[in-house]
Amino acid sequence: MKINKLLLALAGLTLVVCSCKKDDTLIDNGGLTDPNTVVAFVSNEGGFNKNNASLSAIELDGDIANELYLGANNVAPGDILQSLAITDKYILLAVNNSQKVEIIDRNTFKSVKVLDGLSTYPRYITIDGDKAYVSNGSFAGQILTIDLNTLEWVGTGVNVGNGPERMLLNNNTLLVTNSGGFTSDSTLSIIDLSSGSVNSIELSIRPTDLVTNGTRTWVL
Repeated sequence: MKINKLLLALAGLTLVVCSCKKDDTLIDNGGLTDPNTVVAFVSNEGGFNKNNASLSAIELDGDIANELYLGANNVAPGDILQSLAITDKYILLAVNNSQKVEIIDRNTFKSVKVLDGLSTYPRYITIDGDKAYVSNGSFAGQILTIDLNTLEWVGTGVNVGNGPERMLLNNNTLLVTNSGGFTSDSTLSIIDLSSGSVNSIELSIRPTDLVTNGTRTWVL
C-alpha cells in the first residue's frame, strides 16, 4: 500500500454546490413519495446548540425532499448532524453535539435505535458488511464499532490519535485520519481489523480525508 501526502493550501471554505433546474420542487415535512427515486441523502448540520439538524433527499428528477426525519418522528434528529452512512436497511446518523449515533429505517425514516452514552463527539461512519465503524472524539480519539445485526456497540473501541475524522477500508485494515480536533495531531492510524493492533504514520498536515484508486491511497 502506497500512501501519498498531499499538501493543500486552501483559502476560504470548501463548498459543496448543487445545481437545480428551475422547475425543481422542494417538498417539506418528509414528503418523499418513493424512496427508490433517491439518488443522494443530505445531512444538514443545523445551528450549534439549536437542536435543528435535518435530513434531506435528492430524487432522480431533481426534486428535493426536506425534513425527512422530522416528518417521520415529529422531532428533529438533534444538534449538529455531522454525517451519515447508508446500508440496504438503515441510515446511520452521527449527531455530533447530541453525542449519539441514531439508526433510522432507510425507507420510512423512522427511528429504530439510538446509541448514546458517548462522552464525546461522533464524526464519521464507515460501513463494512455487518459492522459500522464510528470515528469519535474531539481530543483523544477512538474508533467505535456497531454490530448492524444487533444494533449495539461492540467492545470498548480502539484508541487512535486526537480528533479522528474520515476513514477508509483497505482490505482488512481501517485507515483513520487524525486532525487533532480541539487539540493537535497530524497522524494516520492504521488499524488491523483482525487483531485490533494500531500503527501510525506521522504526516506534515492535519489530515481529514482519504481517497484511493485501489493501489494508491491519497491523504488530504
